Amino acid sequence: MKRRRSRPTQKERILKVGLELYLREGIDGLSMRRIARKLGVVVSSLYKHYANKEALVWAMIAEGYDRFAEYLTQALDAPTPAEQLQRLTAQYLAFALEHPKYYEVIFLNPHHYFQSDNIPDAAREKSRAAFSILERIAKTCMDARLLKSGDAQAIAYTLWTHAHGAVALRLTGVAPQDETTFSAFYFYSFQNLLNGLKR
Repeated sequence: MKRRRSRPTQKERILKVGLELYLREGIDGLSMRRIARKLGVVVSSLYKHYANKEALVWAMIAEGYDRFAEYLTQALDAPTPAEQLQRLTAQYLAFALEHPKYYEVIFLNPHHYFQSDNIPDAAREKSRAAFSILERIAKTCMDARLLKSGDAQAIAYTLWTHAHGAVALRLTGVAPQDETTFSAFYFYSFQNLLNGLKR
């Protein structure tokens, strides 16, 4: 017997519409009033599920990190440490190119949120989960003597910083916009970084 899919809750519908607005128009196009209008409800009903717009943005950031982690996790399926590292850099780029608005959700527009003292546990945990994949692969490569010995966390931060810097240059219009040209630049740049991190 086929199981019937449960209908989305009102909280899930609010998040879905909020994400659609954000992904189409950016943070400036997101408002609780517009979400309520699209759902056909009074704006006050949204606050039963999200205390304010900031709480909704945090939920979007958590959703973005889930998507990001899905991409990075695929690198763990590669058969060797070298291939895991290679796939990790490729998956980071794939996420940024295929989901640039989600990339903005978690890394660019809401940067001021992460300077807050009130980061929700869900967002913090999902951010750490994504980072832990980089750290795990860095440690695997260090154990395999593909990278110099040292602090796996510091190496993971170095990888993340390099990838983010390259992607941010593209998303802000500084780096080449043609996907093929940019990808070549990205992997060439990353290879130079990895050469410096090898034993």
